[in-house]
Amino acid sequence: MGEGTHTESLSYASSGYSNRMGWGERPALLIIDVCRAYWEPSSPLNISQNPAANASPDSMRRLLEAARKAGLPTAHTKVSYSDPEMRDAGLFWLKAKPLSVWQKGDTRGLDAGLEGLQPRDGEILVQKKYPSAFFGTTLATDLNLRNVDTLVICGADGESSFMLFRNVADLAQVVGEACGDRTPEIHNANLFDLNAKPGMSNLENLLRMTAVQAESMRGLGGYAGGMFMAASKVMGEETASVQQGAAGGESSRK
Repeated sequence: MGEGTHTESLSYASSGYSNRMGWGERPALLIIDVCRAYWEPSSPLNISQNPAANASPDSMRRLLEAARKAGLPTAHTKVSYSDPEMRDAGLFWLKAKPLSVWQKGDTRGLDAGLEGLQPRDGEILVQKKYPSAFFGTTLATDLNLRNVDTLVICGADGESSFMLFRNVADLAQVVGEACGDRTPEIHNANLFDLNAKPGMSNLENLLRMTAVQAESMRGLGGYAGGMFMAASKVMGEETASVQQGAAGGESSRK
């Protein structure tokens, strides 16, 4: 979904939304809850019936490869419940019985990772129980210790509102093609709202920004420039749009 494509875009813009805040200098990649549960037809969380969601793991792999090549910190989240009665899922369990795919001892194996998207030694692995990757976890501390100031977010959720809104904050960039959702309409609506509030940038604008910053970022090991230049080559400038929670035409760091 590109900028200006929604019927309410002009209304939001006239109200003062959809501005840009810039982005930081030390990004990290956050991959949320990627596991077989979302791409297994027999799973209650299956999203593979949506063609865009079915294709999203390929974009995730490309982002992950680019991040590793650029030396970016990478964090993975994994849902896990150990209580036999699912009490550690809280009230969420009363509404969402498919959470049982992550219950300890479940024999379906739907919590297994996808090929090419498993964490490597040295990468951050966050165990969580709720939609947010930050609530009740050490992720904020892990990122602060690495001086991360921008998050590139991708992953899966049965409804993208949980993944996107519970994890997007100040300087966060959501890569639409690398996010899987059951329902295209809900997914696109959430991306539109992210554009209006945290923000959004297409890849062409993002690449112009990284080109300007490339020289200044050389000392950082090509943190952002290397990642997004690599991502552009594998995803395609015309088809890959980056939904950016704080993207803009210029860096927020001067």
